[in-house]
Amino acid sequence: MAATVSQNSTPDRSSSPPHLVSLVLQSKKALQQGEQLLLRAHDLTITSSNHVVDVLALDAKIRWITQGIMEQIKAAAGVARSITERRQKLEEEAADWDNMRSQHQDSLDATLEALGVQVVPPSFHQSTLEFTLFGIQASDRIFQEDEIDDRENELEDRYKARKKWKTLRDFVDERGLEDVIESIEGERNALDATLSATALYPGTILSITEQIHHALNASLHPENSIPLTRPSSRNMPSPSQEKALPVVEPPSLKDTSAILLRQEKMSIGMATHLESLAAHYEQMATALKDKDSGGSLNEEDMDVFIRDTAELPAILHELEESISAIESAREEILTIKTTLKDTLKALSLVMDSLDELADKMEIMLQEQSDIEFSYNALILEIERRRQHRDKIEATVRQMKEQLDKIRDAPALTLDEISARNEFYAEHSSSIPDDLCLAISNLPQSYSITSFCKNSTDENQTEREILPEIDEDIIEDARRRLEAESQRIPEMMDTPTKPVMRREDSL
Repeated sequence: MAATVSQNSTPDRSSSPPHLVSLVLQSKKALQQGEQLLLRAHDLTITSSNHVVDVLALDAKIRWITQGIMEQIKAAAGVARSITERRQKLEEEAADWDNMRSQHQDSLDATLEALGVQVVPPSFHQSTLEFTLFGIQASDRIFQEDEIDDRENELEDRYKARKKWKTLRDFVDERGLEDVIESIEGERNALDATLSATALYPGTILSITEQIHHALNASLHPENSIPLTRPSSRNMPSPSQEKALPVVEPPSLKDTSAILLRQEKMSIGMATHLESLAAHYEQMATALKDKDSGGSLNEEDMDVFIRDTAELPAILHELEESISAIESAREEILTIKTTLKDTLKALSLVMDSLDELADKMEIMLQEQSDIEFSYNALILEIERRRQHRDKIEATVRQMKEQLDKIRDAPALTLDEISARNEFYAEHSSSIPDDLCLAISNLPQSYSITSFCKNSTDENQTEREILPEIDEDIIEDARRRLEAESQRIPEMMDTPTKPVMRREDSL
């Protein structure tokens, strides 16, 4: 105790010295007050420690949520890039298809132009006489001869006007070609409409992730927060121009560590003061016991006791200041705890935005997957129809070859021609020349014509038109469909969480 007392202080000699019992009582009272203050400091320290544990738990939770949100922001940016890459690939394939269609269109136009310069004599598509199965009766010959003469004169005039002759293009079904071209244009416009529906998906995702990132930064560092201007639909960021968002970290707990160290230092100082008070009281109690036992107390020792007792209020004042400092440290820790709770509440709003983004991304990904799945299925369906058509046509060609072989068989053909020649030689002189002109024809040939019934056209006699698709595109579509078919059962068997939901973290 004497070591803690100032050596310059001297007892007051003007008044009568205090009694030793009074000094002992003052020392005991100071020791009791010091013990109470130390007990209070201990309670405050325990409370602060509990708050620190809560602060550490809240900080760990905030850091875990922050890390999860940043990972989901990165994943969302990856989804935006993936959608962009898929759309670009579809657009490239559509552009290749457009180039192929343009080449076919140019070839068709060149063919039509070539047909347009090749004239067709009227005799190729007009007849000069109207023949009947029963020929021309004698009663009609006089009138028909005049009509024949007039018709021949008319034909001669028509032959002279070659500019009015038809061309080969006049015999082309251009209306049917226009219908096919319009159908192709309609399908191409439908593809453009589908691609346009997903054009804003990447920009929307990036815009929402930027808003979530800003809200996260504002929740953790409100002092550095600035208002975020929401971009319009025209100024949506594109994945190619988007920069990686900086990683957001929660504030460190260095302040908490400093507060704990300061509180610990105060507690150690209070314990030292309490030990001094206890030692002083023990000295005073021992001196009083010795005096009661008949011992003597010299003046020098009494001066020391008086001087040490006079320092007791200062020591108690230091203990009270330490208590105030410990209380202040507890309040600071409590403020940090409250701030972290508010941050956690703010993060719950960020998690709500993340949930909304997750729902939108699921819809976007589903629509994009449906588009890709249907597009790949369309490619395989076209290839399947082409194979079916080619198979049927091969069978028809084989049947026609068999018919031609039967018709062109030497024995059968010679027998048929011989029989017809015999009939013609025997009866041709008795049959009028204009009666049944087909009787002098050779054996009949056969042709096979394909047709298909559509919902609009009754009979489409043209060959079914299917787009020409390269083999590598077909194989790529087949691999994608097989991969998608394998992925769907795995998703059904193993539930996944595309994003961290709010209920998973709070």
